[in-house]
Amino acid sequence: MTATTPAKADVLTPYRRFHQVVERALALGDASQVTDVATGAVAARIKDGIAADRRAGVVQRGHAVPNPRVAALRPDSARIIDCVLTAGPYTYRRDTGRRVGTAPAPRRYLAYATLTRTGGTWKVSELIVPDDSRC
Repeated sequence: MTATTPAKADVLTPYRRFHQVVERALALGDASQVTDVATGAVAARIKDGIAADRRAGVVQRGHAVPNPRVAALRPDSARIIDCVLTAGPYTYRRDTGRRVGTAPAPRRYLAYATLTRTGGTWKVSELIVPDDSRC
């Protein structure tokens, strides 16, 4: 690590926070903090999903347990490979709180994330889940 290259923990912490913020945003139907942890198409996709859920009168609740590792690290960008374990998401009616549909099975999936640092803040700027996302 040089004076200009961040430590791995410097990018893993904001990546984990990304998962926490998105989980909360989906559960509450509130996208106001999404741009604190994501940017560009990633933020837009999450906000669009929350808006669609709001129009449908539902929220999504679940829990993701990331298991990330840093694959590449530069002063203003980082690539992360993650094997995420999820429970959910479960769909609930906003008005009654009742669950809608069948419960999804827990699963693991592979994710590739890019974090970009702008203004001293790391944000997820790309998130890819490949077609064969087994890990």
